[in-house]
Amino acid sequence: MKLPRTSGYAGVAYEGDGVTLYYKGSLPAAMASAVADARRIGPVTVKMAAFSRAELHRAQAQLAAADKLGHSNIQAIGTLDDGSGLHVERMPPATAEKMRAKLASKGLTSKDADTLVAGLNLGVPVKMTTATAPINPLSRESDFSPWSGGAEFETWRDLEKRSDWCTTGFTVAKNSRTYMLTAAHCMTAPDVAYNGHFDGDAYFAEIGPVYQEDWEHDVLLIDAPGEAWIYDGGVNTTIRKPVHSWGYRTVNELLCHSGSRSGTICGLKTQGGEYTIKGVDSDGDLTYMNDLGLVEQIDHLAAGQDGDSGGPVFSLDGDGVRAKGTVTAGGNAPYYLYFADLDEVVGGPLAATPLTQ
Repeated sequence: MKLPRTSGYAGVAYEGDGVTLYYKGSLPAAMASAVADARRIGPVTVKMAAFSRAELHRAQAQLAAADKLGHSNIQAIGTLDDGSGLHVERMPPATAEKMRAKLASKGLTSKDADTLVAGLNLGVPVKMTTATAPINPLSRESDFSPWSGGAEFETWRDLEKRSDWCTTGFTVAKNSRTYMLTAAHCMTAPDVAYNGHFDGDAYFAEIGPVYQEDWEHDVLLIDAPGEAWIYDGGVNTTIRKPVHSWGYRTVNELLCHSGSRSGTICGLKTQGGEYTIKGVDSDGDLTYMNDLGLVEQIDHLAAGQDGDSGGPVFSLDGDGVRAKGTVTAGGNAPYYLYFADLDEVVGGPLAATPLTQ
């Protein structure tokens, strides 16, 4: 039923053994009839609401417009489904401080949320709370725990930056816990991985330290909880796909990889053989990485770039993906890419199994 803008409807909630309808004023005939029909199925209670949803939406829009002009520390404005008023959530103090510093650098000031609300004639009660974490859309650049594969990270040690860019791989399970798989050359204990890139302003969150590594096969576990999802799309994508299965590489199979620097690249055809390549790890030490697979981009387009290391290599599996390995390095031409096969993760020293759903 489409409700008119003058409707007294405020919200619906599951309460007790049935459903509660919050409504301001008397129920119109059509609504009363709908309630009567619903009561033939189960208990329905009608409770008086102080304000309709339409009234709360108008107050919400008024506050949002004032916040846009006043640059306050509000991070969310919600309407309450019982019709009692609005819920305003302040930013965490540290987030608000960063915002104020950024505004000040541009010659702008910020109003306090409580002062802003008190100065408006909203006509509805406002419940004020302070968030414990900032609101950020999930993306490669701003992921959250439990972590997903395909997100970007950099590593730090003792407040010193260690790497500029790498990519999380797949979540794996070991000893009844989950860990994040990535490339061993991206970090070395006691390095700590952080999502995003620190520039004094950007989103920056700790993922976790090194848990275990097998540098001979360029695979490493970050001590951080994860889930069976990877990012799939461009470098700023918010799209994720579930990991449905996992398997080892097969010659002439077409694969994709999801790098935080390149985005998702497909058309990667597996070549025969296993390769040992020479490289430099995060400590600057010469290292040899063994038993790697090799793929060629079939249209001779770039197969990857710096920053994609550690990212998930996969094939498609229904509406999700089949985990195959993690990116190690580019080949002798830009359309070649080496990757660590899951055989070395499952059957090697890490003894970890990709998490699936």
